[in-house]
Amino acid sequence: MWSAERTDEWLRSHRQDLVELTRELVAFASENRPPDGNEGPCQQLVAARLHETGAEVDVFRPDEVEAAMAHPLWWPGRSYEGRPCVVGRRSGAGGGRSLLLSGHVDVVPALGEGRHGFWDGDVEDGRLYGRGAWDMKAGVACALHAARCLAECDVALAGDVIIESVVDEEFGGANGTLAARLRGHHADGAVLSEPTGMTVCHATRGGIQYRLNVAGGALGMGFEGGGGPGALTTLARISAALDDLPRDAPLLQYLLRSGEELPWGTAEGLPGDGVLEFWAEITPGTDRAAVDAELRSAVDAVVPEGIAVHWEQRTRFLEAADVGADSPIVQSMRAALGKPDAAPAMAPFACDAFIFAVDSTPVVICGPRGGNAHAPDEWVLIDDLYSLSEAFVRLAIDWCGEVGADDGN
Repeated sequence: MWSAERTDEWLRSHRQDLVELTRELVAFASENRPPDGNEGPCQQLVAARLHETGAEVDVFRPDEVEAAMAHPLWWPGRSYEGRPCVVGRRSGAGGGRSLLLSGHVDVVPALGEGRHGFWDGDVEDGRLYGRGAWDMKAGVACALHAARCLAECDVALAGDVIIESVVDEEFGGANGTLAARLRGHHADGAVLSEPTGMTVCHATRGGIQYRLNVAGGALGMGFEGGGGPGALTTLARISAALDDLPRDAPLLQYLLRSGEELPWGTAEGLPGDGVLEFWAEITPGTDRAAVDAELRSAVDAVVPEGIAVHWEQRTRFLEAADVGADSPIVQSMRAALGKPDAAPAMAPFACDAFIFAVDSTPVVICGPRGGNAHAPDEWVLIDDLYSLSEAFVRLAIDWCGEVGADDGN
């Protein structure tokens, strides 16, 4: 018969399997390079692991879901050749709540150099290194490991357990998550295992990324004391104005550069154009019109006459999300982690949590501790792999309801 002691013993005896599964996922260079990506081989492994648990597995490209492509939240311009989403469902006996464990396997491109290789999955001092180890292949691995535990321990649940691994989440994608919702993979509660430091978060920030292209005509050397503000000076003014905004969420400036490489002999002139790129986050309750008005007003106030500023939207507008601190899925996830009295928390980043509102699925965000996301030597804390997978098993049993078990002897 199934028992808590049996699942606990299974998890203890298969700890190294979880580490190796995470390393396997990290080994795939599943980079998202808009408009393309290379998630396919990694998703094949996810599908194989789900098949091994006895789950019913659905493999589909986001652009195969017509309802998603017709939806206002669909972000155009992406290619999904060889980039399928994978969803596995372990059906319950009926009468229980369904649980969805959601993650993504796409990672930002591997740029720069560190002590550890991007795809090696090195283990050192309790940390597992690699691109996407923290964001967020660790979360996917924990969900797959929990599903295996439930299957091999013959845990019979009343409600369905659904494991999904989507593509194209980075760079404000979210089309994979949207397609999964509109393909019909609904649930009564969901956990999105973005890296929150093992904090159970009922809310996330939102945001949008813009590129400002500034042009004003190259200026020669002002021998007559003349010359007005050029593109570079204007960019500096804009950068300072954005930095001075009194905001509830951060504004991060990524790129400031001249548009021209001036050869020797002409360096006394000023560049005629330049580029500034920035990411502005928002808190729940802030809409697109409000954030645009705030940003454009700050820029317009410092742009001199005769200088043209072109706004280029680089990502979709990601809405901030808030399921509510008292939501049942939030309370259940806290209990599963052994933190029933934890204070309400908001994840300090934007992600695709807002997409879950499309099919009214309440979602909580909770993932492991780590560091250096989107940078060389990204890492995840191995102890948290164990803790999160154990919490997922407890959550599934509590949330979905245990209805007895087959003879496990």
